[in-house]
Amino acid sequence: MLGRGGLISSGGQQVGVWVRNTNQITSSGGAVVVSGTGGGDSGSSSGYYGIYLESGNITAGGNASVTVTGTGGNTVGTAGATNRGVFLESASSLITSSGGTVSVTGTGGGSGTGGSNAGVAVQAGRITAGGNGTVTVTG
Repeated sequence: MLGRGGLISSGGQQVGVWVRNTNQITSSGGAVVVSGTGGGDSGSSSGYYGIYLESGNITAGGNASVTVTGTGGNTVGTAGATNRGVFLESASSLITSSGGTVSVTGTGGGSGTGGSNAGVAVQAGRITAGGNGTVTVTG
């Protein structure tokens, strides 16, 4: 799955891939690959996440792998904040596999004076792998 937020320079959130309200991206045994880039390429845009899990899940069954890559938006803005690559907000947010590898890579956006532009931010929730799976988080 590939998603890209809009190019609005200020205002509401422009999210690449937003999984919320117990929705999920999943497979019963095939690899899951999710990539997202937040919008808001200029100005003072904030909250432009590449991947945003708000009580949502990204999972793979069997020994399949999960790969999540997110890039925060507002890459040339002057004051945008919280332009995170990958953001897990709620306690029920989950990125996991049943036994395969889990890789989460995030790059924060917001090149200006704004703060909290992390690559990967876990406010609540979990990044795990079941069985013999391994977890790698970069960002």
